[in-house]
Amino acid sequence: MNRVALFLRHFRDMYRYYTRWLPSVRQDTDVFEKGYRIVPDMLSVEECSRIRHDFDRALHIELPDDTKTGTYIVARREAGDQYDKHVFHLMNYQSIAPWIVERLAAPIQELFKAEVGHDFRVNSYSIQVDWPDTQTKRGYHNDSFLVNYKAFIYLNDVLDVDADGPYTVIPRSHKDIGRKVFNLMVNFFRSWVPLDNMDFLYPDTKKHAILGKAGTGILSCQALAHKGWHNHTTNKRYVLILYLVPATTPQKEWKLGKEFKLQHTITADDAARKAA
Repeated sequence: MNRVALFLRHFRDMYRYYTRWLPSVRQDTDVFEKGYRIVPDMLSVEECSRIRHDFDRALHIELPDDTKTGTYIVARREAGDQYDKHVFHLMNYQSIAPWIVERLAAPIQELFKAEVGHDFRVNSYSIQVDWPDTQTKRGYHNDSFLVNYKAFIYLNDVLDVDADGPYTVIPRSHKDIGRKVFNLMVNFFRSWVPLDNMDFLYPDTKKHAILGKAGTGILSCQALAHKGWHNHTTNKRYVLILYLVPATTPQKEWKLGKEFKLQHTITADDAARKAA
């Protein structure tokens, strides 16, 4: 899709989100008021360790066979843009670990029903790992302008802003139609950046960097201006991501980022060096 068509589609999606969707959601909850809710102890320490082990094995020892499972690893450095060069995603984790669906699908869907007032289902599960990076982290952005919710669960302790690079949001920015329109229009003329970047009018002085121990969950409206903290200096951050869609959305194969999938494993040393 060319940039003009994508701009127009984003504008249409934003209009629908603010005029139809946002007025329809439950309005006495954290997700409506702030754009997110923190839920402690969504997974045990042992479960977090198991998921981290699955990721490390897939990246360093044996890649999943995506032709059989639909599971693959995305290396963001292969995307050809300037962002998130030290981020890896194991996509469709549920296909090689069906226990995660039994463990999380029902409680997550119930939590979002209570928070938003609409029925959702989990469309896919991924494991994201961010190596320390102070140069290429993407700044504040939206995940397009569609109705878009995610749950994040930290898989290791994220207790320090700079050392651990937490998920960082501008609270209540999911209600900012004026700032979103401004950024979208400016970005149209900045052909080198994605249209849903939120580089203007969202200073770090307004941020909330979400810290928590392994197992901490975050229910998030992706219309928030959000990012992984950009001055991530020390520790890898592992997070399980659950992609929510309205329950009426047809089920489709999840192929996000598949064009950037790894073709071979990399050693831990190679991963660390390439993320240095």
